[in-house]
Amino acid sequence: VSHLSPRPLGKGGMRYAYFLRTSEGMYAVKRYNKETLKHITEALRITEDEAIMKEVHTYMAARELARRFNKTIPSQFRKATNFIKFLEPYVFRMRDEKGQLQIMFGEPYVEGEFIKWNSNAGYVNREEGALQKQMDRMAEAFSHWTYECSKGRLMVVDIQGWDLDRQHKLGR
Repeated sequence: VSHLSPRPLGKGGMRYAYFLRTSEGMYAVKRYNKETLKHITEALRITEDEAIMKEVHTYMAARELARRFNKTIPSQFRKATNFIKFLEPYVFRMRDEKGQLQIMFGEPYVEGEFIKWNSNAGYVNREEGALQKQMDRMAEAFSHWTYECSKGRLMVVDIQGWDLDRQHKLGR
């Protein structure tokens, strides 16, 4: 049994985010807006299902890169520095009130102040909350490291999430 909030809890450039309560817990799930869905189906010529699975794979690659990045932090700094961790991604398939099958990307819901540290268009957040604990520098270092580590094939950007006591949980 699950319950999807009737109104979005937030809106990004590509999606709306909703609360989803299940027997396993609370999740933040995302649904593409009309413009993004049109771009996916007409310009990219893939289905919404395929787009969501691509997102999940991208998320999992970023998660693995974060795990490897954290290992590069010198041992003398490990107790005093930030760590980056991506939340586990989920794909939810459920029927709406009309019986139509919906597919949504989601992650466990995290209570706290959501911060966006950078974007894929060059934006870097210089607001006070983003600068705390030098997480802005950590996000920048992580993005750069992913580019270098992959020999220029990948770069993890659009870093956003929550500051949770030295461990930064990231979501997309």
